[in-house]
Amino acid sequence: MKSWQAIDNSRSNLGIDVLDSVQFYWHDYNIPGYVEASLHLADLKSSGALNAIGVTNFDVVRLSEMVDAGVPIVSNQVQYSLLDTRPENGMVDYCRSQNILLLPYGTVAGGFLSNKFLDVNPREVQINTYSLSKYASVINQRGGWDWFQALLHTLDEIGKKHGVGIAEVASKWVLDRPAVGGIIVGARNANHVKQHLSLFTFDLDAEDNVAIEGVLGQGIRPSSDVYTWERGGGWA
Repeated sequence: MKSWQAIDNSRSNLGIDVLDSVQFYWHDYNIPGYVEASLHLADLKSSGALNAIGVTNFDVVRLSEMVDAGVPIVSNQVQYSLLDTRPENGMVDYCRSQNILLLPYGTVAGGFLSNKFLDVNPREVQINTYSLSKYASVINQRGGWDWFQALLHTLDEIGKKHGVGIAEVASKWVLDRPAVGGIIVGARNANHVKQHLSLFTFDLDAEDNVAIEGVLGQGIRPSSDVYTWERGGGWA
């Protein structure tokens, strides 16, 4: 389907004349055409069919190719958490230089960054979703279960100081990072909505950030770009 047809279908289905934003994703860089496709989106923006162009999980090299071609990209939706800090390997600096905002998802790592997993024996953890399987692998690569528990204990202490849980501290840390415009969170029930709103009731202070950085420094940081591992590349 041509890009303009897809946009027209979206506008028709939503009952609106102009889409606020379109998120563009391209999984296999070996298949050519992502720059050309993004230029089509730029033309649709110029025609008034949409207001903004965002992308999802593009790395620095491909994002810069589209920007250099003249595509007015405003955001990059990326996976970003205390476990997955790959956006800090060049993406944050590039986005700041181009006034592109990051829209992180996965801030609680599929639920691993929560009180639910504090002091839990790894043998008792049920890996029954793709997300949990993925982040279990990330934990192993970052430093293993003992390192992960040290991180959770640090986040728990910080959370108790501010009257919130581990998940809220983990999400707040991402929300405070440079170039982050907002975070994408899920809410399975009304209680989750209340938890998310608590993000605006506290601030991480210098002491909190030093404590978090101390644990992160003990782990193995990833060195690859955004979403490289998921595309079949390396983590480090």
